[in-house]
Amino acid sequence: MPHTMMRPFAAISILLACASAAHAAGGGLMHGKGPRPTSDYGHDLVKIGRPHNRDTLASERVDNIDWPDFGGVGHRYRIARTEMTATQWLGFVNAYDAYWVAAGGSRFDSSFTSQFIRASNFDPSGPPGYYIVEGGQQAAVTMSWYMAARYCNWLHNDKAPEQAAFESGAYDTSTFGVVPGVGYFDQMERSPGARFWIPNLDEWTKATYYDPNRYGEGEDGYWSNMAMQNEPLISGPPGVGETSAGHNFPPGYDVRATPVGSYPDVLSPWGLLDTSGGVTEWTETLRNDFVLPNGAWVSPARIARASEAGQDWLRPDTIDPYPWGGGNPNSGLGGLRIASAVPAPGGVAVALFGVGVLARRRRRAGIGRTS
Repeated sequence: MPHTMMRPFAAISILLACASAAHAAGGGLMHGKGPRPTSDYGHDLVKIGRPHNRDTLASERVDNIDWPDFGGVGHRYRIARTEMTATQWLGFVNAYDAYWVAAGGSRFDSSFTSQFIRASNFDPSGPPGYYIVEGGQQAAVTMSWYMAARYCNWLHNDKAPEQAAFESGAYDTSTFGVVPGVGYFDQMERSPGARFWIPNLDEWTKATYYDPNRYGEGEDGYWSNMAMQNEPLISGPPGVGETSAGHNFPPGYDVRATPVGSYPDVLSPWGLLDTSGGVTEWTETLRNDFVLPNGAWVSPARIARASEAGQDWLRPDTIDPYPWGGGNPNSGLGGLRIASAVPAPGGVAVALFGVGVLARRRRRAGIGRTS
């Protein structure tokens, strides 16, 4: 039999062996071999492939000389197509309320509720009765980084109602906060085996700016601005502009309540929406990971990325707006574009997927600029 031919049973055996090996290896994820998600809980998650892509080049960055190596990711993952909405966040607020109030938290605190959710009952002994303000159901919301981490824990634990489901899984919340006289020991990055998490700076950058065909078919690289272009987007209302940031909207137009996905033709290379405008988005990455002699972090501040609705400038949309934006994880300044592990396919499908080539449609002609 010629060496160039393969018997059917031999081919099947090889495929099964590849599938078994891929399953045992945990799908190539960087953070261990934990269980994969069985539900997306209403999030539209986009798969980000091309693992082990390179970092940005100096020619692709704008002015960040102090943080030159970012964007490369060694694993496949998924990330939400849009930012967290008030409707999605409301379920978490209702579920975590009892534990939040018992710990002394306020129902007035927007770092917990977000800017579009209100409580109708402020008696800690009574039910919360949270509701979304008129017109804000599909608007992007902001919350504290600590609350975003608890949301990830909740999804990691299949939305179990017990307090433990909010406090560990993806992030160990017992590490959060300052030790008086010592410093901060916040968990730096998600736990091994996390099923849902806050994307780190590399994952966020790749999903937003990295294009496998940036310089031509199969020639990868990074765009320096949003939506596969190097120039700032055009500010304006949906149907007129390309982003809700960088524009003085007319009186009576509540730019904050613009629903996610209102600019459907403004896409990242992977199909993400609202990477400009909406809300600034938290990442997992510390702004300063300098360690003090006692082993504490010099600061717990996390990097937050991109412009927000109504903001009067678009500089944060560039790939490296040094210094990185961000802030204290207790502040409610950022929104969440949740990231997730890739569900493990079963059987022969793993091997078939591994040898397949996925063709991504290029952006429709005439949308944006490609200089």
